[in-house]
Amino acid sequence: MSDRAAVLRAAMDALGSDGTLLLLADYDGTLTRIADDPRDAWLSKRVRDDLSTLAGTERVHVAVLSGRSVDDLQARIGVPGFIYAGCHGLEVEGPGISFRHPAAEARRPTMRDVAATLRRRLAAIPGAVIEAKDLAVTIHYGNVAPEMLERLELEIERTTRERTGLRLLGGRKVVELLPTLGWDKGECALWIRARLRTAGVSTLVTVYLGDDMTDEIAFAALPPDVISVRVGVGPTAARYQLDDVAAVEELIGGMTAALGEVRSCE
Repeated sequence: MSDRAAVLRAAMDALGSDGTLLLLADYDGTLTRIADDPRDAWLSKRVRDDLSTLAGTERVHVAVLSGRSVDDLQARIGVPGFIYAGCHGLEVEGPGISFRHPAAEARRPTMRDVAATLRRRLAAIPGAVIEAKDLAVTIHYGNVAPEMLERLELEIERTTRERTGLRLLGGRKVVELLPTLGWDKGECALWIRARLRTAGVSTLVTVYLGDDMTDEIAFAALPPDVISVRVGVGPTAARYQLDDVAAVEELIGGMTAALGEVRSCE
């Protein structure tokens, strides 16, 4: 059963009358449904409008933390005032924020070479899509035939064995290759929270929404006061669960309405 009402109540109760809300969310599988072709994953107008309203609220910060690049997120969401964290937090852009992980920057040539190698080796596997993001490489295999999956896995493993310092992360019909840096979505979420506090935010209520194993890493890293929410079924380290993206849409709409009521009473 969806915990949507409980999440909304916990967020608004913690926010109180003088707190600040930080809404952190993954993109694919959380704010928008997983698409067979990742290029087709676009926000619904309803979610974009609600997020735009939230981002324009004085005591709210909205951050999208995704495996996609910052440029891709900005093109798909297009809401000013957002904090965009791409490549699992290796790059962050937002109001007063422009960050690139220095060790990841140094490995740009390596990641470009990895992408070129995978494009060559997976060219004979129909449906495999290689997404090069300079700081990371994503292999989408949602359209790969089941009988070709073993070969795809072997080619990915061969590529990673040939190079040191690569980290492999599994997601929903994707494999992510990143530099091994001790930096992930959890570390980035903590960094964003710290930046906001440094900027003068005292009472900060954090809601984190995510749907896959990369988000589970964040759930485990975040402190107990974070309202962590797993989107989808299955075991999780999150405090709450929502059934699907539709439930996320309802939650964001509920937050928008509730904050509007708070503003009207101030």
